[in-house]
Amino acid sequence: MTNPSAGAVFKDRLQAGETLFGMWCAIDSSATVEAMTTLDIDWILIDCEHGLAAPENCLPLIQAADRNGRCVFVRVPRLDPGLIARLLDSGVHGIMLPKVSTAERAQALVKACRYPPDGDRGIGPHRATRYYSDVAGYLERANDDTLIVAQIEEREAVSNLHAILEVSGIDVAFVGPADLSASLGHFGNPQHPEVEAVVAQIAETCKAHNVGSGYYCGSGKAAAARAASGFQMVNVAQDLGGLVHFVGRQLDAARG
Repeated sequence: MTNPSAGAVFKDRLQAGETLFGMWCAIDSSATVEAMTTLDIDWILIDCEHGLAAPENCLPLIQAADRNGRCVFVRVPRLDPGLIARLLDSGVHGIMLPKVSTAERAQALVKACRYPPDGDRGIGPHRATRYYSDVAGYLERANDDTLIVAQIEEREAVSNLHAILEVSGIDVAFVGPADLSASLGHFGNPQHPEVEAVVAQIAETCKAHNVGSGYYCGSGKAAAARAASGFQMVNVAQDLGGLVHFVGRQLDAARG
């Protein structure tokens, strides 16, 4: 059952300057997602943009992720207020939206995630209220506790970053290194010095605005480096890629 305090705890830890390590889940398997909750991680993201799960049908994944106080995010494929509302009604603690490159798009995201008067979210939560056993309590805290993550993935977003971070309600600006490097003219090379300089600028700007910063990593080593450089919301692996790489290493070992 959803833990309504997980979002609030996540926000408090962000504000305290902590680094929060998480897991990126692309496999459409509730068992795989649930297995991740046995690890000592701070958050789980269900990827419905590039992952295999359809956002309209990911309730079993949300239920599996919501174990042991884990904070659960869904990355949506588009800015669809109806879809976002359905996910939040299902007990998701946070929403991540790709390609937030203007303050107007950031504001539209906040409105989709918040109830009036701060937003336009329709009222009809079910699992988020522990199936109607805590409706009043949920409605009272939902706007404050819901986490809103804007992905910074384009040159335009970097140009508009100050304005994006000034939008009330944005909790984390999360770098998508593959798309960002492509937008900067370095397709397939997110480690290019120009990209790294922009990434450092993003982290510094987030800190100046007191907004959390996030970065997509593919390994624990990379995650440690990004945490050391100031990023707070960092994933340590992706389940599908991690599975393939693990089996590949075992095959290499088996064949000598």
